[in-house]
Amino acid sequence: MTHAALGLNYSHTRTDLSREVGVNNGDGTFTVTEYAADGTVVSVGTLTVPIEPAFPSLDSVGALATLLVVEGVLPLTDAANAIHEEPAHLEHEAQAWAL
Repeated sequence: MTHAALGLNYSHTRTDLSREVGVNNGDGTFTVTEYAADGTVVSVGTLTVPIEPAFPSLDSVGALATLLVVEGVLPLTDAANAIHEEPAHLEHEAQAWAL
């Protein structure tokens, strides 16, 4: 996985003394600037970095717990405690279903 994919700023100097610098713009984009050995800019490009969701998808047990909350069978806190997750994780899962 690259630094850009992780959303990290970086600076990499190559053996020929050219350099690549990546800057996370904080808006899902990453600016990558390449410099020649003498420091002149060779190229500037922008990458779109996929933003990871705050919570990963729940497994089948988590999905069932979320469904039971959505259908009003269980209270949110009870379902979250049963699967050892934060209530916000179940809320996120239910909202993802609505998309």
